[in-house]
Amino acid sequence: ATYHNLGKAYSRMSELLRIFEFTSFSRYITENKMIN
Repeated sequence: ATYHNLGKAYSRMSELLRIFEFTSFSRYITENKMIN
């Protein structure tokens, strides 16, 4: 794999991580709202 492809894959991975963190965070918020 070339360096360019590695960079592209890394940016896609970080994007997926950001989306995953956002969804888990919003789920955490909604669960707390339901509890309180």
